[in-house]
Amino acid sequence: MIGIVGSGTAASAAPSNFEVRKAAQTQYGCTPAPAGTQLKVSVMGDSLMTNWGVQDTPDQGWPERVKAQGATHAWHVDIGSAVGATKITDFLPGGGGWWITECVRNSQPDIVTMDWRTNEQLANPIVTPAQLKANYLQLMDHILAVSPGTKFLIVNPPLMMYPDAFRTPYTQQQYIAKMIEVRDERGTCWLDLRPFFDTSGSFAWEQLPDSIHPGKIGHRMFAIGIYEALHSCSS
Repeated sequence: MIGIVGSGTAASAAPSNFEVRKAAQTQYGCTPAPAGTQLKVSVMGDSLMTNWGVQDTPDQGWPERVKAQGATHAWHVDIGSAVGATKITDFLPGGGGWWITECVRNSQPDIVTMDWRTNEQLANPIVTPAQLKANYLQLMDHILAVSPGTKFLIVNPPLMMYPDAFRTPYTQQQYIAKMIEVRDERGTCWLDLRPFFDTSGSFAWEQLPDSIHPGKIGHRMFAIGIYEALHSCSS
């Protein structure tokens, strides 16, 4: 993604992890919102919080749809901060936490969205529901330390149909229960996308073609839910 070309015939040393992340910080827009912005939103999460599933037609993805809708209200929706984050630990100290700290310190978002649980359940080694909760709380404290006015919107994604999700020691419902505990203890905003999806009938495969990520139909549902949740959370 990022290359450094040396002079002459000798190539320069490969960029350090710090340099790569610093370049990504600039590339993906961790910057203050334009003047006149009414709502600053920083989207953090896993691949569900990106255009994954409609990469070939990103204009059909929920991020572009929400950006377009939000623009009518002078919203600044920064999707870039979600790029490359597979688990919540990627955003904690030791996993790139400094990058997120600087991003949030610069942008001072009104709302930060979070959706982690899918990759935690499928990880090796697995992240337990209790650890997921602890990670949520730690990241919230990490963000509030540099942006005290930020509110959080926890997004609970639709249930996975991926077979491996039914072979782990913990159920999806156990992870969701811990997310709800975080919501109740911290008084965060909450969006449950499960009612938007029918993951039991034949229509499910049109909504979640690969059993985890939304297709075009699923992205429309994400867009509706997230747009309405941001509207509600901002009031």
